[in-house]
Amino acid sequence: MKNMNNVASRIKIIKEILLKKRIHNQKELQEELKRLGIKVTQATIARDFKKLNVLKIRKNGESFYALGNQKEQNSQENLRVAFKNFARGIDFEENLVLVFTSPGNASGLASLVDTMKIEGIVGTVAGDDTILIVTRKEYTEKIVEFLKRLL
Repeated sequence: MKNMNNVASRIKIIKEILLKKRIHNQKELQEELKRLGIKVTQATIARDFKKLNVLKIRKNGESFYALGNQKEQNSQENLRVAFKNFARGIDFEENLVLVFTSPGNASGLASLVDTMKIEGIVGTVAGDDTILIVTRKEYTEKIVEFLKRLL
């Protein structure tokens, strides 16, 4: 069994697995990697998930891991699903938009927003359960409407 020390190779394999299969927990991924001859600990998987910005998505009553930083066509779908699952509300004033999330999910959602490269968003700052989105003033209402449609 290989002890996969090449982080980049292991992360590439994990990414391929997450794109092809619905992985429901880290143990399941660990077993999948083991079948490929790659021995890793759950702590290593957790670190790799952080590098890949992996989110746990709930869809149709099923929880599974998904890549949060995909740049493929399904990025908007990932954002929609993540907002539906984890966003709790939106408020704004001038060019500042607040997105309230369930605890521990602000960072992942903010990363998805950043990945989308939405016109008019200057940047995001995430806490534990709140995202601050700074917008260009003339885009604020349009961005708020877009985000509210995702809820």
